[in-house]
Amino acid sequence: MADPTLVYPQVKLTLTPASGSSSIDVTPWVRSLRWSDSSEQLNSMSVTLVVPEADDLGDDTLDDFQTMVFLPGGSFKLEFYEHPTGSTPSTTLAIDPAPTGDIVSVRHGLTVDGRWTVALTGLESLHRLKGINITSVPDGTATVEVADLIAECGEEVKATGKLEGKSYAEDTPIILDQSKLALLKQIADRSNQRIVWDPEAKQIALKDRDPSEDVTVTWGFDLKEINMTLDLSQVATAVEVMGLQPLGKEDLNVNITAVKLTRQSSDFLGTDLRKSAFGANKVTEQSWGQAWPVGFPNTKDNLMTRANAVMQNLSDKFVMGSLSCLGKLKASQDCTVTVAEAPWPYKGTFVISDVTHTYSPDDGITTEITFYSNSLAAKT
Repeated sequence: MADPTLVYPQVKLTLTPASGSSSIDVTPWVRSLRWSDSSEQLNSMSVTLVVPEADDLGDDTLDDFQTMVFLPGGSFKLEFYEHPTGSTPSTTLAIDPAPTGDIVSVRHGLTVDGRWTVALTGLESLHRLKGINITSVPDGTATVEVADLIAECGEEVKATGKLEGKSYAEDTPIILDQSKLALLKQIADRSNQRIVWDPEAKQIALKDRDPSEDVTVTWGFDLKEINMTLDLSQVATAVEVMGLQPLGKEDLNVNITAVKLTRQSSDFLGTDLRKSAFGANKVTEQSWGQAWPVGFPNTKDNLMTRANAVMQNLSDKFVMGSLSCLGKLKASQDCTVTVAEAPWPYKGTFVISDVTHTYSPDDGITTEITFYSNSLAAKT
């Protein structure tokens, strides 16, 4: 197949057909490529390839290329490498393990001058779990019940499908769809873990996150552009959750007036700024007994978990921003990005929600980071 010395030193894209036969390195024909690591959606890849002439394929044949590229259903492996030293290509992966997944769609384009392009869309392999019933997630040597994970994070999810007389807390299957897959990713993120598809065991598993994924960008050096919005419209200074009980039982309610986790300096906390500028405001929610979370009745502890989650989520909408920088391939959603040597309010450390790496042969790799926080850094 293709000679590996032909690939660009920073990126290597390998495709394997659904048949599982030999793979092909398509990097020399990449016109543009994007890899998105998201906290709200499944991780995805989009790449546009120029279909080569038969004479340009070297040891590969046009039939090989068509088998690998022209139809969806195959798989991809995307390898990002550290920047080369001088003229020597790096062999150290910048994202380890390398992103993998499935090619789910292929779009063909042909211009009047005969230029043929193929645009591929790939998704991380978690997409295969859509529609599958699960009750637990492996976590190392232990097994974590999905309902327990959801309860710990204060998320509201309802099981679908038949209960068949099984216990809510232990055996209720959760039918996975796009939103619930994203939910499981968020649950893992909050425990500083990743939820991944294990192709050998054919199951999902929790793995610890690498702390080296926290990154720093420097004003005037590797930071290309930054935008930031400070918004008090969705910030709440208090949250009340009312737990409605069945007839004959006393209703419960909890109130909180502070976030559990302050991202940066308490001098510029969104909830405090909202209160001083416009006065106090309270968000009220209701919880209907066993409807939230799945298998967990309304208790003080469960209501407090939900109230804290709502308060944190609303307060984190105070600072919303994005930046683009050179490199920074280790950036990962729900880790942090620190903006250094920048004027206030840009400077500080923020939580990453989404990361997109964009590659082209002419421009190399640019990283786009979307971030949030419930507070700003101190002015000093």
